[in-house]
Amino acid sequence: MSQRYPAYYANALATPADGGANHYLFRDDWYGAYFQDHITLWDKVHILGGGRYDWARTGVGIGDSASAAAALPSRRDEGFSPRVGILYQPWAWASIYGNWTTSFGANNGVTTAGTTINPEIGEQFEAGVKTEFFDQRLSTTLAYYHLTKENLMTRDFNSPDAFANAAIGKARSQGLELDMSGALTDELSIIGNYAYTDARITQDFSGLQGNRLNNVPEHSGSLWLKYDIHHYEPLNGLSFGLGIFAAGQRQGDNDNTFILPGYARLDAFASYTYQLGKSRLITQFNIRNLLDKTYYESTDPFQNAPPRVGIYPSAPLTAMGSMRLEF
Repeated sequence: MSQRYPAYYANALATPADGGANHYLFRDDWYGAYFQDHITLWDKVHILGGGRYDWARTGVGIGDSASAAAALPSRRDEGFSPRVGILYQPWAWASIYGNWTTSFGANNGVTTAGTTINPEIGEQFEAGVKTEFFDQRLSTTLAYYHLTKENLMTRDFNSPDAFANAAIGKARSQGLELDMSGALTDELSIIGNYAYTDARITQDFSGLQGNRLNNVPEHSGSLWLKYDIHHYEPLNGLSFGLGIFAAGQRQGDNDNTFILPGYARLDAFASYTYQLGKSRLITQFNIRNLLDKTYYESTDPFQNAPPRVGIYPSAPLTAMGSMRLEF
């Protein structure tokens, strides 16, 4: 199987003094082929194996005309990303698993010297335990992961070139994740998760080794209560829930010169499922930031401005509705 993700954009930027227009072009051509297989042995061991091979061509440029910007620096990259996982289930209520995978991502940017940037390469190890108790009414997963990435592209705000990029040599993220879901009654359920994340720059060419990655909280988690109505006609199919999401302090930049404060946000939802023969019509209404609190989510994820002047405040109370048909 193959996939292609082409993109070719031309955007007019600020008008120069001579009345012309600058054009900024961004191009991606991406092909990939992948395979995967799942093997079960003795009804207790599950082995998953696969891989993906990618071919990518990227380019970016700026000029006083679209044709000039089209003569942009470009590069071709390719790489293979294997994936292996194993799960052992010694008892019906418990299983142990582990997996290893790598990733490949082409970087579309140029440095202040006009050179292109090598692709981003990632590697992840994960191991954990899954359990089910009380006739599968309570499910938990506890996992440890270790993830490294090389050549993370970021804006170079030290360069006079407003579009210059730089690559962080290597970054590492490791931590623990706990997920839990359970049925307290036939109609009331609980869903929660907690994550401890230690994300740091481990290799860099500008003295950032040991610094924490920006916008990554060390502690984060959420807790939801959900109520499904099953036995009260005509309300059968109605569900509603209330949840809280919390994130701890985060570094505002990779230089670790300022900190974004932690926050907690209250969300809610309501949905109704209507059976249409063998199909289901599901309508849902979500409210984010129910208490309309002001907090700061992150610095600019698109890196259009230096972090200290590109801090994103929270969105106010936001409501969104959706409808989908399952058949």
